[in-house]
Amino acid sequence: MTRTLAGLVVLLVAGLALATGSSAQAAGTDGSLEDAQQVFCLAPAQRAQVVQAAVALGLAQPGRAADEVRVGGQDVTLETWRDAHRDQFDRTCAALFAAGPGNVQAPGDGGDRIDSVLSVLLPVLAGSLLTLLTTAWRDSISTRRLQGDALRSAAQFFAEASRDYFRGWLEPAGPRPSEAQIRTSRSDLAARLRTAAALHRRWSRPRIVRDRLVEGPLGDDMSRDWSDPTVDAQRRVGELEARLEELLSDVDEIADALSRPARFHAAMRAS
Repeated sequence: MTRTLAGLVVLLVAGLALATGSSAQAAGTDGSLEDAQQVFCLAPAQRAQVVQAAVALGLAQPGRAADEVRVGGQDVTLETWRDAHRDQFDRTCAALFAAGPGNVQAPGDGGDRIDSVLSVLLPVLAGSLLTLLTTAWRDSISTRRLQGDALRSAAQFFAEASRDYFRGWLEPAGPRPSEAQIRTSRSDLAARLRTAAALHRRWSRPRIVRDRLVEGPLGDDMSRDWSDPTVDAQRRVGELEARLEELLSDVDEIADALSRPARFHAAMRAS
């Protein structure tokens, strides 16, 4: 899950970097556009057209020369007109530049590039996000199933160790059974139940089952008083077997809930 989130962060950062880079380039294009327009309009091939554009816009009259304008009753060069009437010159030049066959897209080139980048980037990010979430979900389900299987196995191992222990006391001629297996298997099962409770803090069931395992008849008391002649071993084994079956049923429900993380599992919250 951590790797999935890290991958998502990398994709988002990359997307932001691309979008920011495109925006910066667009800003740079706007800053250099004025220079490009002036170079275009003052080029020998465009000067007569600048005069015609100024006349069409009503900003000047044609001068005697093809590349001069008449302003205030005087014929002046385009450079002189630009220096004296910058706003009028810029307006004329921008109009001519925008109308030029090879420059129609120049003023909006930066914005078009951002739209182009985003039109590619957003679907890629959306697809990557969907893939990451799907992968994370599948990994989560697989992990939960493994945890559920491990919990069931731990419960079965404890039950088998306990039954072996019971049988040892039911056979008077046999050696005294060892407590090592039931202690080890009980500790392992208790640890797995504690992990389930930690992963699902709103679930009370794993904690309750663990407390019963550790503190109830299946806890340390299970290995006591077997040598007491007043104890009915057969009856005691029957009672403990019933407790074991109850434990196995509880653990099976918890393991089943672990393997299906998308559900509410109200039974896990019940006391």
